[in-house]
Amino acid sequence: MRKKYFLFLLVIMGCLGIMTGSPTTAFAEGSVQMGLNQPLYETGPDLNAQGYNVSEIYVDILTVGEVINISLAGYDNSDQVSVKIYDPSEALRATQILSTGNGKVAIDAPFDGTLTTPYRFTTDAAGVWKVEVFNDTQNPANYYYNVLKRFDISVTASAVENPDPRIAAGRIYSERWAFYTNSFEESASSDADLYILVPGGYAGTNFVWQLDLNKFSGNYYELVANDLGVDSPYSGYSIASANGRVSKKYPIYLSYPAIADPPPASPAQLSNIRFIDDASTDNTISPGDTPGTQDTGYFEFTSNVAGTYAITIDTNQDGVYGGGDKLLLGNAAAGQNQIAWDGKNAAGTVVSVGTYRAQLVVRLGEYHFIANDAETSGGPATDGLTVCQAYPGGAIADDTLVFWDDQTYLTGTTTLPDGELCSTSAGHHTWGDFTSSGFGNERYIDTYVYGKTTTAEILAVIVTTDDTPINNPIVDLNGGATGTDFTANFTAEGGAINIAANGATITGGDSTTMNGAVITLTNPQTGDSLSFSGALPTEITLDGASTDHKLILTGADTIANYVAAIKLAQFNNALANPRLDTRTVTVTVTDEDGHASNPAISSITMSDSSVPEISVKQGTITIERGDTYSFGEVGSPSVTREFTIENSGNGVLNLSGSPIVKISGAHKNEFVVEAQPATSIGVGSSTTFTIRFAPGASGTRTAAVSITNDDSDENPYSFSLTGVGIAAPTVNAPTSANITTTTATLGGTVAHTGDANVTERGVYWSTTSGFTPPGQGAKVSVTGNWGTTGAFTINVGSLPSGATIYFKAFATNAAGTGYSDQASFTTLAPDINVKRDAENIPNGGGTALHCADSCTTSAPVTFTIENTGNATMNLTGTPVVKLSGDTAFFVSGTQNTATAVAPGGNTTFTLRFNNPGDGVPRLVTVTIENNDPDEHPYTFKVVGNPAYLLWTR
Repeated sequence: MRKKYFLFLLVIMGCLGIMTGSPTTAFAEGSVQMGLNQPLYETGPDLNAQGYNVSEIYVDILTVGEVINISLAGYDNSDQVSVKIYDPSEALRATQILSTGNGKVAIDAPFDGTLTTPYRFTTDAAGVWKVEVFNDTQNPANYYYNVLKRFDISVTASAVENPDPRIAAGRIYSERWAFYTNSFEESASSDADLYILVPGGYAGTNFVWQLDLNKFSGNYYELVANDLGVDSPYSGYSIASANGRVSKKYPIYLSYPAIADPPPASPAQLSNIRFIDDASTDNTISPGDTPGTQDTGYFEFTSNVAGTYAITIDTNQDGVYGGGDKLLLGNAAAGQNQIAWDGKNAAGTVVSVGTYRAQLVVRLGEYHFIANDAETSGGPATDGLTVCQAYPGGAIADDTLVFWDDQTYLTGTTTLPDGELCSTSAGHHTWGDFTSSGFGNERYIDTYVYGKTTTAEILAVIVTTDDTPINNPIVDLNGGATGTDFTANFTAEGGAINIAANGATITGGDSTTMNGAVITLTNPQTGDSLSFSGALPTEITLDGASTDHKLILTGADTIANYVAAIKLAQFNNALANPRLDTRTVTVTVTDEDGHASNPAISSITMSDSSVPEISVKQGTITIERGDTYSFGEVGSPSVTREFTIENSGNGVLNLSGSPIVKISGAHKNEFVVEAQPATSIGVGSSTTFTIRFAPGASGTRTAAVSITNDDSDENPYSFSLTGVGIAAPTVNAPTSANITTTTATLGGTVAHTGDANVTERGVYWSTTSGFTPPGQGAKVSVTGNWGTTGAFTINVGSLPSGATIYFKAFATNAAGTGYSDQASFTTLAPDINVKRDAENIPNGGGTALHCADSCTTSAPVTFTIENTGNATMNLTGTPVVKLSGDTAFFVSGTQNTATAVAPGGNTTFTLRFNNPGDGVPRLVTVTIENNDPDEHPYTFKVVGNPAYLLWTR
């Protein structure tokens, strides 16, 4: 089995529109949007050896001075990774090896919060900058290892702002993304949503398409955007990959492009439609006769804008433009277009003699998605990829039709000719079983969509011999005016209008008798219809296969009567506020010899007699289409907001979605419409709806609102929703320092802010272990506005000295308060002790002085006051040692006058007893006032004995 890879191709057409917008804090895009299991292949040659580079990443810089922030990780944490940055003139401006703390991150970095250490480059010009990313360590021969397991490229307004990789804002794109998962397994599949910016044909317009990958799994794959799909002649088909090649051309964004313009209001306008042989004779060719003579014909038409064309020739003549038919697909230029057909079917065989109907469709906003060697899309149990039109704010149009043809050249399915809605299972292109031999193995599988279309039918005739000229009839809807095409204006509620001028003619044929006519509304909208304003000529019959959008006339009659019938044809719309897209009606006639005219075109422009005007408010704030409304930081409980839809126009505003207000996007289940609005809003009136935001996780949560309505230029009315799910902060690592007798510096670490700014932090303390704040304990805190994690400290006073203090650090945000585990410490305190010589005299104890017989005064006795604690002991009495009781008989001798005793220090005093001579003992109390927390004051008794009596404590 050869090396497996698959290639995604997104085919689009036209030119890029530009629109500026106000930047938010950070526009970050990368691994989070693609999936953390999708390693990016480094910038350099593709693995298909087709001579092009992959993973050249571009950044839209809208304002001079914006900063490009880059974070990368290689295949292994030891890999060296680097970047190169080029300015809009393609000059190399920076080459940088990233390092830890300067752009290099771990290969398993969760990317679930702001990135604080990206490599930062400040731009000096607005425009498109290019970034190349490299894994410098791996050997190029070992291609799987040349990957970046994490990448994030973001834009911030300044170098002090940190990017959040979860927030994407459409600044980052590549023309050829490359990823290498090295696996076919479901676990390596991608569910990414990509956004393709497609020119809308008209100046200042774009289509934006969301490519919704669902369980895409392969090995090596690329994402490419161009305007052809598989290169000609297989454009529009799924084929074996050995038979084709693809080319890059247009950007693929990782989120809705910030520069996208609105989609166009009208489709392309066509004229001069015909099929003509290469001799410019008529609409017949003879590819089976003389070589070089009328072997080929040309489909010709004139378009007012550029787009793509699809010409489907019903070569199997089953009456259906679908699988098995010949498809010619290419670029339509503004002006004259000529597309050759050689009379062959999809198999390359010249078709049989006969008349072949061909359907010409000129499409605006078309793109194709082609998976190359993608074994699995969705797999056996899940719907695969789909494509929906996207709008500002991320709203998705469920009515996008999705097409593919895996049938003509492969053995698969097709959604041709009508397509399937992207909102249905049938509109998801599903195949494979997560093995290396799935349906997509070694095949290009094409999926495509397009925006506004203009359709016409053309007849081409195959004959056996080089033919003589045939004079086909010519329908002129414009009468005497220049050209054959006609233009009319329809005003809502103004009644039906004719699709042809009063002077319309049919000329140029070889016969005076017509056998039929077909009048087709090629781009019908809701409420449109075709009809006849009066009775048809007697010989002309309205065929039973006719519909509101296609009138089929049969019966042989004169040219004059067929002209009269065509002039009876009318267009109408029953709605008060119809869509204002220009309608296209084609008219063809067939003469009695079977020769058909080329289509004549009637263009119906639309205007409203009464025009609704939608706007949406939340409170007094107007939410413009494409804006973002923020619910702010929300924890528990949820938050409900009421929104008002106003109609400031002069016509009734009708809301027609199902549901009326639809929520889509990454976190749609967290934004719930609890009350839907009314379906009809009168002039000057309003209706309301409510949305409840209940975040399912912390961090930025996003969704989009879409309101389908009949405001012609704001349908759907879409805007983004955002909110930040928050939780109480996570606090750990309580710390204590600078402990004194009554003060300490306490703190903790905010490990996670809870995705909201911390507004208060501090500690609760208590002398009781196991206390529960906030109801228990004393709080010391400061208020502020901190948006980052990290350690904090706070000074705490008025603590009891010598006590065990239990404390918990805390931090508070809008969601609540988080607490650390309990920690403890003991405050400092002095510890007083009094000694007489070596004898300790306890607080409340005593000792004796003796003076017996002829003794008049005892010898002085020295007492020592010790500080055995760990804080300075202050002796606060005056005098330091106080005597009370029989003080007349005691003499206080020398006192050390020190009032502060350091830890481990001491001071002394002396006492003497004067014998009273009557043999009666005397008693005094010694009091020492101090700051020992539990021995204040320190007291003991001293008895004076005129005889040798014992002191009993």
